[in-house]
Amino acid sequence: MDDQVIHVCIRFKADKKELFCSFIYAHNRYTHRRPLWDNLKMHKLYARARPWCILGDFNSALHLEDKVAGSSVIDISMREFKECIDEVELVDINRSGLQFTWNQKPRGLDGTLKKIDRIMANLGFMDLFVGAHAIFQPYRIFDHSPAILTIPASVTFKPRPFKFANILVQNPRFKEKVKEAWGTNVSGFFMYRVVSKLKLLKKPLHGLLFYEAGSLNYLDDLKIQGIV
Repeated sequence: MDDQVIHVCIRFKADKKELFCSFIYAHNRYTHRRPLWDNLKMHKLYARARPWCILGDFNSALHLEDKVAGSSVIDISMREFKECIDEVELVDINRSGLQFTWNQKPRGLDGTLKKIDRIMANLGFMDLFVGAHAIFQPYRIFDHSPAILTIPASVTFKPRPFKFANILVQNPRFKEKVKEAWGTNVSGFFMYRVVSKLKLLKKPLHGLLFYEAGSLNYLDDLKIQGIV
């Protein structure tokens, strides 16, 4: 631990799962946050691909849409935050509740709304704790939204590997579907973008196989191959 982060390891006795969790309280000045970014990069070397999540007050927006008003340019604070998150390979987990987690109301002026509190995790976390999500509750006496990480007690679902019927490559619309999904803009580190785009391909390819076959001969070919 240091003055901006506390690293802990949580062990679930029931199913012997293990989770690395880092609680963040970032400094107000971006120059003083640089040791925090270095700390997280070092901790990534220890956590490796094992489940890891980070949560807390990062004191910086990550994307332009994380603030209601202000500059439309990504400043050095946001850029350094983004570079760190990409290097340690973390993304926001599914969430509900308030979008803007910080509400500043200076006396005599309009308030400022920003998203500077986050709950992020790596792919190891996403795979092991399927269904986990973040809840950002309404403001109370504090100017930050309380953040709660919810992890299901037990999950029987296991992610399925990406696969499709080889005969689909003969369909004239196959390349069109792949190009459309792969052209989707996904934010995050490289492997997360690849996994997300593969997930986007599942539904179009399923529709191409079962709903856009186009002819009885095509369906007959599928039956011969034991696909339908």
